[in-house]
Amino acid sequence: MCGITVSFGKSLTAKLHNQMTKDLIHRGPDSKNILSINKNLLFGHNRLKIIDLSNKANQPMTSNKCSLVFNGIIYNYLELKEELKENFYFKTASDTEVILAAYLKWGSECFKKFIGMFSIVIWDDRLKKLIVARDRLGIKPLYYKIYKDCIYISSEVKPLLRVTDYKINKNIIYNYFNFSLYEHKENTFFENILQFSPGYVFQIDGNIKIKKKKYWSLFDIVKRSSENNKIKDINIASELVENEVNRIIETYLRSDTKISLLYSSGLDSNALFNLANSKKNKISLLLSFGFLSKKTKDELDYMKKQNVKHFKY
Repeated sequence: MCGITVSFGKSLTAKLHNQMTKDLIHRGPDSKNILSINKNLLFGHNRLKIIDLSNKANQPMTSNKCSLVFNGIIYNYLELKEELKENFYFKTASDTEVILAAYLKWGSECFKKFIGMFSIVIWDDRLKKLIVARDRLGIKPLYYKIYKDCIYISSEVKPLLRVTDYKINKNIIYNYFNFSLYEHKENTFFENILQFSPGYVFQIDGNIKIKKKKYWSLFDIVKRSSENNKIKDINIASELVENEVNRIIETYLRSDTKISLLYSSGLDSNALFNLANSKKNKISLLLSFGFLSKKTKDELDYMKKQNVKHFKY
């Protein structure tokens, strides 16, 4: 989890941007950097180190007239790096640099190739535009507010409340309590603070005009799947599931730091733990909540049996 901030427009102030970036320090305590790209554009980043723990991988990152801030992880970055190495000299072992290289080669089409959870903002100095994208399902948040002739972008709503006076969005509050709709579509709990839609690429020019283009849709995937022939052989289905689970374990647990699991005695928790540690002990720390009781048991006894370091609260 990292925190990104962007201020873009003709009347931005460094003081406001610095405070916005400072508001997100809890999202990334390992480094805090601000980059002044030009008089009308500031990037800020708070980093939590997961892939490539060196300072070379800190953000904002710049290459070939493109600058980037990024929150999340690209699980297939090693496969993409192998594909890109003939066209790009990599200076880090980070997934961040792979995003830059992919954008430089494929442009906005690169987002279709990313498997992961991400919020990405790129300044393309060749186009003089901001390129913004979120992952397919919107796992990583990204909010924005347009005020006067500027757009302000942040990983959280809180920094955007500093831009000007704000009002509660009563319609969203109503929908939340009545229909459990949380920040429905692009709207949030605050008027004029919106979120970038997942599965889209946005282009923002110097006049703060926004164009968006869909790069992925769950409904299209479901439609194509329904049109294909169904698998009727249980052995084939079992093999496909096993191969997919192994692929997920191999790619989704990539990390240069230790991996922990919020653990319970339930079926899903134990399945994840055993699958992840079946071939190699990828999970080295278990976390759970315990309680004192003579009549009932909590998760702590199960944790002790796993022979893995654990903490109880």
